[in-house]
Amino acid sequence: MKWFKSLSDPMKVAFISGIFAILAAMISAILAGIFTLASKTPSQAVTSPTGTSQITAIHTTIPQSTAIPTATQMPSPTIKPAQTSPSPQDRYNQITNSNPTFSDPLQSQDKNNWSEDTECSFSGGAYHVHVPSTFFAWCIEQSIDFSNFLYQVQLTIAKGDYGGIIFRENYANTIFYHFYIGQDGSYNLFLYQNIKGQQGELLQSGHSSAINTGLNQTNLIAVLASGNNLYLYINKQFVTNISDGTSRSGLIGVIALPNNNPTEVVASNAQVWKL
Repeated sequence: MKWFKSLSDPMKVAFISGIFAILAAMISAILAGIFTLASKTPSQAVTSPTGTSQITAIHTTIPQSTAIPTATQMPSPTIKPAQTSPSPQDRYNQITNSNPTFSDPLQSQDKNNWSEDTECSFSGGAYHVHVPSTFFAWCIEQSIDFSNFLYQVQLTIAKGDYGGIIFRENYANTIFYHFYIGQDGSYNLFLYQNIKGQQGELLQSGHSSAINTGLNQTNLIAVLASGNNLYLYINKQFVTNISDGTSRSGLIGVIALPNNNPTEVVASNAQVWKL
């Protein structure tokens, strides 16, 4: 170290002091690091069976209130049954429980302008349809066309054979439906199309225990017409139905039909519910 010997005494003192200062700083840094590691307590030194020092983490139990919530089971959705359309009987009950759109007691002529001629007349507070034994006759109100509706009339066969209602009567073309009952307990639904030279096409027929049989027995006759669907009722009971769209709207009325016997039908309390 010839270069050191060549230094002056003051420079030697300064050099040695600098060396000691650097060493002191390094020792202080090392001691500070050791102190910092020793002051941390989350881990503990344990000795393995082989004598090697290992670090074991201290396990801390998470309180129940702060535990990660698990997924809760959602309640099963309630499955509602499929809605079904009301039965023909239910529809009749629902409709007739409301106020009718059209109501006429048929006691005398009024604004509805019912037919009056040799076959159709008001007498004794009711509307009468009477025919000889050779042909049938119908009597209509001439003021309102109905398309979709429930129409009912109270009827009595005073003499003869058959009586009923007509509906969707196209006056210009003489097309209509007529639904009638017999005092023998039978019923028939015809489509009348005189414009085609036909007296009538039978659409439905049968017998019903709902009919009050015999002469001078009161029966409530009704039809529910909705689009092509025609539902027939006797004394508030559903009887049968059919689909036919030949006539879609028209007038309403009553009819008398003989079976080789002069026939008279008495009508009262005509009601219509528009749909």
